Amino acid sequence: MNQMIPESGDIFHLSGPADLKSVDWNNASHRRCVLASVVQGVYVLENDRRLNRAGPKAQALPWWETFRFRLIETIQDSSDHSVFGAVFQLNSKPGNFAINSPKYLIAFRGVMLTSPTLSTDISLSIQSYFGILHNSHRLNSAVGRVQHWVAVAGGAHNVWLAGHSLGSAIALLAAKNMAARLGCHLTAYLFNPPSSSGVLERINKPKLRTGIHMVSTTVKALLIAYSQRHENRKGDYDEFSALADWLPCLFVNPSDHVSSGYIWYFEQRMKMYELGAATATLERLGTQNTIKGLLMSNKWDIESQPQHLLPSAELIINQASSTSFTEAHGIKQWWNPRLPHHSVIHRYN
Repeated sequence: MNQMIPESGDIFHLSGPADLKSVDWNNASHRRCVLASVVQGVYVLENDRRLNRAGPKAQALPWWETFRFRLIETIQDSSDHSVFGAVFQLNSKPGNFAINSPKYLIAFRGVMLTSPTLSTDISLSIQSYFGILHNSHRLNSAVGRVQHWVAVAGGAHNVWLAGHSLGSAIALLAAKNMAARLGCHLTAYLFNPPSSSGVLERINKPKLRTGIHMVSTTVKALLIAYSQRHENRKGDYDEFSALADWLPCLFVNPSDHVSSGYIWYFEQRMKMYELGAATATLERLGTQNTIKGLLMSNKWDIESQPQHLLPSAELIINQASSTSFTEAHGIKQWWNPRLPHHSVIHRYN
């Protein structure tokens, strides 16, 4: 019977933004709070399934119904049958949608530290780190559902994506696929998206960081040149450039080593551009690849697509102090309407 008692984090009126009664979709903070809440709803959906909570015992419904969404479809993992995503429709009168609101929202959860989904979630997180998440069954399922609902909705402008942690990686790759292959630019709200660029960010000496980045960028440019010359490979430049006009929203916390690499990634790119034409040329090549991905591709013929490499993005950076990794990486921080934050837009030139 104890299993049927919901954790407090699952209960909307205890943990969610219950005081956000009226949503102004033209208000960026409102959009952030609502979408983070709906993503949390996907976590709770999986807890409801896992703990056999149904009817009045289920806890997921308020996480989206409060904001006039209704659940259309759940997206389940074929290997462990866990719910890792869901499709929602915003209830509104025809022709009465706000400019900055979706008709459909597809949301994806991240890692859950509970069985039976933990082993699969961890495995997918490792695949994400090594840039091979695009080969996973979960991503293929997500891409298929995104393509389906874009067709149903009548275009990409009617469908938004949202995700947290691993779910952000899935949403990001699904959106990149739609943008690069079909020219569809989906609005994407990505909370604590994983990045493998955060290692150098921990170095406390800015000049040393920049120097290491310059060496790394030069090595990548040489590997690209070798690959093109000796293996007749074209690289990913055209695909990268095709994404230049797409502007996903990345919600990152400087204390979160999983997502904070995005701050460093874009800051270092700007510094390389400022150093002159030669370093800017190197950066344009290097920013599209990782050494790890290039080595895997060249030596072992493994296609590697690190999802954190983006031409353009809007970074929304949490300025509140975090006392633990759990707090810095958790999604709860993002549904605080009064969250201190600042945003910066990086566009690929």
